[in-house]
Amino acid sequence: MPISTLNNILIAVAEGNEASFEELFHLYKQQVYAYAMHFTHRDSTSEEIVQDIFLKLWLHKEDLTRIKCFEPYLYTITRNLCFNYLKKFACERALKQELSLSQKTLEDSAESTVIYRDYENLIQQILELLPPQQKKIYTLNFFQGQKQEEIAQSLHISRNTVKVHIAKARETVRKYLAAHIDLIIFLLITVFARLF
Repeated sequence: MPISTLNNILIAVAEGNEASFEELFHLYKQQVYAYAMHFTHRDSTSEEIVQDIFLKLWLHKEDLTRIKCFEPYLYTITRNLCFNYLKKFACERALKQELSLSQKTLEDSAESTVIYRDYENLIQQILELLPPQQKKIYTLNFFQGQKQEEIAQSLHISRNTVKVHIAKARETVRKYLAAHIDLIIFLLITVFARLF
């Protein structure tokens, strides 16, 4: 796209022109999605990142006219947001993987059963913090690996409702894990000590 045309679009968006913003979205959404997929390898996460990026662009639209090279800027914020998502989910994934690993390798001995029970109690405490519908959706997504679309169809609700519930549940889980990080580290160290 000619630079002058892009600049005109950015100026119009900065002035609050919704049609120009929609044009900007359609021009770059596939590129942003593909770039996000390069980092996340997850369709739903990449879609969320696309939505978040364009929401940020709209909320800070007045700044668009000060950006000299829009495409590099767009790729930079996409990369940064991808890294933020990966960091946020790393603790959840690690806990889930270690829980699965400890279940398979340690549950035979009396000591490991106690450790595994501590894991189960931790997970149960987290789930109990969630409202019933949120708990159900989070369990289907996080523990059973169902995609947002599948959950929406099975529960007869919109995908957006599922997305909101998952986002709220993840925030609750992250806060709980942050508040109980000492216990999590202790359990993980205990598990690794038993494995090695």
